[in-house]
Amino acid sequence: MQRRVLAPFLAGLLLLGVAAAIWFSFSEQRQLSQRLTLRGYTGSENIDFFRDQATIQRLAELGFAVEIRKAGSREIASLDLKDIDFVMPSGAPAAEKIRAQHGTPAPSQPFHSLMAIASWRPIAEILVKNGFAELRDGIYWLTHLDRLLQAMEDNQRWSDLSNSQAYPANKRLMISSTDLRHSNSAAMYAALASQIWHGDVLQSIDQARALAPRIARLFLGQGYTEHSSSGPFEDYLVMGMGKAPLVLIYESQFLAEAAAQPSRLRSDMVLLYPQPTLFSERQFIPLKPAANHLADVLMQDQKLQQIATQYGFRSRDPRLFQEYVAAKGLRTPEHFVDVVNPPTFEVMEALIDAVAKLYH
Repeated sequence: MQRRVLAPFLAGLLLLGVAAAIWFSFSEQRQLSQRLTLRGYTGSENIDFFRDQATIQRLAELGFAVEIRKAGSREIASLDLKDIDFVMPSGAPAAEKIRAQHGTPAPSQPFHSLMAIASWRPIAEILVKNGFAELRDGIYWLTHLDRLLQAMEDNQRWSDLSNSQAYPANKRLMISSTDLRHSNSAAMYAALASQIWHGDVLQSIDQARALAPRIARLFLGQGYTEHSSSGPFEDYLVMGMGKAPLVLIYESQFLAEAAAQPSRLRSDMVLLYPQPTLFSERQFIPLKPAANHLADVLMQDQKLQQIATQYGFRSRDPRLFQEYVAAKGLRTPEHFVDVVNPPTFEVMEALIDAVAKLYH
């Protein structure tokens, strides 16, 4: 008797459950159809931010579904962007190259990073003993880039340096970077070197072409180089200081790895800040009007800005970055005095083109 009474009740519950599942599925599909789907390219240093589940969820809450693809910041300009809604290269020169080709509006800069050099404590101590670096306030390392570049031009080797027993290699002093023809981080390296060797920001195409042979030696001496900044940083994490004792990266790459769980950084890995340095801003460029809305939320949404700090980026609210690095026990300078700007788009392109010809 009891079973006869319960059977219709249980059947009713089952039907309710099926109906609820159908309704939720329909509701979810309706929400997905109402989201604005945008496709974009970005550099490797930004890709993890867009693929983070917290970013995906927050963008969904704001009405967006973003399909992101990876390419070197300068390489993006050579790609077919017909079906692409936005691009997000690193650095103003790469952004200006894309704008010149596609006639887009001015980009926005939702967050930024600094150029830095990933190295090792024994290497940093050798640099200090030879006057190429210093430990500032016992917190972070500075590299005197002018002195280091001069030693590189003089073809000095690690074995030539005093107190270099910790790295007894007969290799030339060199900063490992990416390919200047494809990558923004390499372009920023060239911009820093040009500032030091010219004594000021390059102001003309003629000045850029005259300096190109010196700049080219920084890159040609490396042999094969990657198109994207993720490549040399991955080598740094995996292969040890024997392959590349000094690796040009973005500060954000090192800080993001330091905060990762688990982190592949070891206790003897350190970050050197070149002096002078420059900021590399993440440039959001809408290629189609619909992407303007995404530009706005990346700039203004506090939660997205907070997620960006978890990937080592300095956001538009400096407080968010300082709170994050403090919570993670990371040591970074709050302010920089010796910061330079890259040359204008036309001058930077002339420099890169002149160096590219010397690759052959």
